[in-house]
Amino acid sequence: MTLSNYLLIRSDDVQPLDWTRFHGVVPVCLGDDLLTVESLDNYGIQYAVKRDGEVVYTYTASKQYAGAPPVKRLAAWEGHWILETVEGVFVDGESLTEQLGVDEVFHYVIFRGQALFFFDQKGQVGISYGGETLPYTYDEVVHYQCCEPAFFNVASNEHMLWFYALKNGTWYYVEIGMYDE
Repeated sequence: MTLSNYLLIRSDDVQPLDWTRFHGVVPVCLGDDLLTVESLDNYGIQYAVKRDGEVVYTYTASKQYAGAPPVKRLAAWEGHWILETVEGVFVDGESLTEQLGVDEVFHYVIFRGQALFFFDQKGQVGISYGGETLPYTYDEVVHYQCCEPAFFNVASNEHMLWFYALKNGTWYYVEIGMYDE
């Protein structure tokens, strides 16, 4: 086995990982199954979610996106897979935007064991965490920007979430976190 710079390590196997297949979307495990997102074309429009190599969902972007692929992240949580694209968040292939009856859902992450995401409903951006809507709303939250403005996109790690938000004509830098003492 030739080792690459990236490895896929599972409980029973170690393999080289061809990172170029995934366009920056980190593979995840759903139980014992490996979930990946792979491009189906050379144009960055068609993608497949694969579960242990078998296609379980295909996503076709409505247009080509310059600077960054339209697929943003893949997650697994409570027996479901979640695909985030610039055109929506899909849980097991179903649109979360449609399920919630909102205009947009973005930055869907598993944070401290619970689903956290932003949603836009009639021009007001809210945050959902653990099935509850947090008591904060904004007129705009910067996300999915390309190139230099991407510096202001929503970001998160295992301890906190940070973003730039517009409220009543003023821009704010916001951090939300949970910290162990």
